[in-house]
Parts: sequence; structure tokens; C-alpha cells
Amino acid sequence: MRKIIIISIILLLFLSCKKKPKTIPEITSALNDKKLYEIKDNNKNFKLLKSNSNLILLNSNGEIFKFNIDKNIFDSLYKINTKIDSKIFNQNNKIIFNELNSNIYMIFDLNKNKIIKTIKNIKIDNLIEIDKEYLIFLREKELVFYNLKKNKIIKKLNTKGEIFYNSKYNDNSVLLLSSKKFYIFNKKNNNLKTLKLKDRASSGFLLEGDCIYYGSEKRELIKFKYKKNKIKWKLKLSKVLTIEPKKIGKYIIVTPEDNNIYFFNKNGNLYWWEKFDSTRLKSPIIMKKNVCVFLMPAYSPNLKFYDFKNKNIITYKLNYIIKSNPIYLNNSIYILVCEEKNKEISILKIGNKYNVDIKITPEFLKPLGKSIKFDLQPNNLIEPELKINILDKSKNKVFEKLIKNRESLSFVWIPDKPGTYTVVIKVNSKNQKKFEVEQNFNVVDLDKILREYLFKLQKGCKLDLINNGVKKNN
Repeated sequence: MRKIIIISIILLLFLSCKKKPKTIPEITSALNDKKLYEIKDNNKNFKLLKSNSNLILLNSNGEIFKFNIDKNIFDSLYKINTKIDSKIFNQNNKIIFNELNSNIYMIFDLNKNKIIKTIKNIKIDNLIEIDKEYLIFLREKELVFYNLKKNKIIKKLNTKGEIFYNSKYNDNSVLLLSSKKFYIFNKKNNNLKTLKLKDRASSGFLLEGDCIYYGSEKRELIKFKYKKNKIKWKLKLSKVLTIEPKKIGKYIIVTPEDNNIYFFNKNGNLYWWEKFDSTRLKSPIIMKKNVCVFLMPAYSPNLKFYDFKNKNIITYKLNYIIKSNPIYLNNSIYILVCEEKNKEISILKIGNKYNVDIKITPEFLKPLGKSIKFDLQPNNLIEPELKINILDKSKNKVFEKLIKNRESLSFVWIPDKPGTYTVVIKVNSKNQKKFEVEQNFNVVDLDKILREYLFKLQKGCKLDLINNGVKKNN
């Protein structure tokens, strides 16, 4: 019995000491941005969308492309062969195009890569919702429910000019919020239930279970249990909330017009808040473990990443002009940008830096026959293996070294010839497989340079003496 207890204790100690697999945080202080693709096209009117785990690019010529992130190429999906309006609606893996200067609408299914429906001669002012069965839109002062299968309008409602914010699906119903009312459209029986709001809405809503969260014109954040038509709680804010609340983990995020970000729990208690450095440019982007906010100025904006679990903030400067809404995909943010001088549009990826920084000492002059030190700093790599080669101008290998996990990340090399060299590092790690980094540097023969300089100096002095002697004789 005693042996069993001892063995059990040893086993528990072993399991508790067992190392957990290393992971890299979603966002670290080592960030970078990378141009994935430069769009060399005279057509500057592009839209960037997300469908499932893909980036979708559209242009005003009605061309739809899927961007292959791994290969940095575009795959053509479809070409409509007609000019389209710049106002494009994207929801539930469907895109709705409006043919330019007409009342013809085309519904493109991104899952099937084809146009599944064309609707003609229907005036639409503002699209609100689409699924397999219904298209919901505003027309003048009417809320219209159009049945796609039956090709006809099945319900209309006079809204008297209400402002509509957003809509969501829940339990075979479509939920819609306007400035004055909350609507519940039951798709099974085509029944529309209307709930009048006690406090006029100022933002779209966040759906969470049988409750919604939204901002009111009275500077409040409201939690509303719509199935019971009951307000759960109200929180007074310093400024009006104009964009819909977001959710990350168990927290509700609001960014009112006071240039602050607030994290509330579902009971309305404040968990964390922070101040922005400047005005918010875009609606917050919800990542897995961070909230990203783009801040002014529009050119060269600041990005702030809020790690809500650790209450940590990482700031990153972006040196581009923003040309689209940012999209979060696979732990990175993608956005269309252009430079101030170069107006070409590019797809930019923003996220963790996965590479090796190379610091070479001495920084400037690297003399022949003297030690040159190389300090390597891996960024966000798990157990990296570094195969190092130094190549001369003719690509001949003059030095090689292999550094494995836990070995020193510094080494010294003494050159025996001057010239231009390249240090090439082949990297392989558990989380980033087989890539290369390289850096050029020059080695100079200081003794030779000094001898040549002294020779020129002496030669110059002799010429001056000769010239002065000629002048005296004259």
C-alpha cells in the first residue's frame, strides 16, 4: 500500500512538471506588415471581402477573384461582363450586385461560384438581409420582404422613414432593429412582430442568446430581452454609442464617441477600459484573443491591439493610406492600402513577425582580418533550427554553422578577403516551416585604404611643393 502511494505521488509530480507545448500569442510586440500582392490595374474601385476562410476581391467591372494567401495569387471565380454599382452587399456567403444605372440585381453565391438569382425591375434603396429564402430591403418608406423562390413580394410595412441599423438570424427568425422599433420576422408563417423601443436606438445591436445589446440616443448601453419585451439593464455612457457593440470571450465591447474602449460583463459591470490616443477610424475588429482598433490619422494610422485577458496593449504604426475595411483571418488582419506617392492598390497583411533579425557588429566599417559578430534574434519561432551560410560575391560558401534549440544565438567570423558578402539563414521551426532570411554586408581592407590615402596625400604635397617652386622662380 505504501509503495502504491509513493508511486502515485511520483506520477503526479511527473505530470505536473511535464512541459506544456509552447504556443505563440496571437499578437506580440514583434509585429510587421507585408505586401502580399500589388494590384496593377487602372480600375481603382476594389472591394475586399471575406468568405469562409478566403479573401475575395471585387472590382467595378463585375470581376470576382479569390486570393490564395499561401501562393500570393488570384484565382478568377467569375466575370459578370457588365459595370456594377460601387455599393455591394455581402452576407451569408452571398454577394448582391446592382448593375450600373439600372434596377437589375444579381445574387452571387460564393459557395457555388455562380449567379443564383437575377432580380429585375425592383427598386431597392437599402439592402438589409439575404438568405436562401428571403431578401429584405428598404424602398422609400417601406420595409419589403421578397421571397426568392416565389419571385414575389410577400410582405410590406410602412416604416414612416425610420432609420434601420442591422439584422441577425435567430431560431428561424430574422431580427431587425430600427431607431424606434425592434422587429421579429418569423420565416415559417411570414409573421412580423413589432416591439416599440422605450429609448430610441443610436446603433446596431449585438445578439447574445435571447438578448440584444444596443446604444440609445440617451447615451446608454441597453441590454434588452426581446422574447419577453423587457429591458434587463441600462448603463449610462459619457457619449452616444453609434456603432454596434461587439463581443469577445465573455465581455461586451463598446466604443462610444468619447474615444474610449470599454469591456463590460453580461451583468453590466465594467471589467476594463482604456483611452484611445486619437479618433477611431474603423469599427473594432474582433480577433480570437485581441480587439484591434484603427486610429487616426487616415494616412499612417495607429493600430492598437487590446489583449483583454492580460489587460495589455500593443501599438503598431502603419505607413499606408487605408483603402478598405480591415478583415480578420487566420490570426492576421488583411486590408487594401496604397502609398501616398504610389497610388497602386496592394493587399497588406498585418500580424506577428515570424523571422530572424540579424545584427552585425561593428555596424559600419567591417575591417579585414578582424572579428565580425553576428547576433541572431528569432521572432515568434518555436524551437528554431538555424543553418547559417556566409557567401562571397560569387556565391561561394566561406563559412557555415548550424544552431539548434537552446544553443547560443551569436557567432563570430573573421574574413580573410575584402568584398561584399551575404549571410543566409535557412530557418526551420515547429510553427514556421523552412524559410530563409539574408543580409548583405561589406568587408574593407582598412590598411590598403589608409596606404592609398597616404600615397595620394604625399603625392598631393609633392605637387604643391613643385608648383610653389615654379611660382617662386617666376
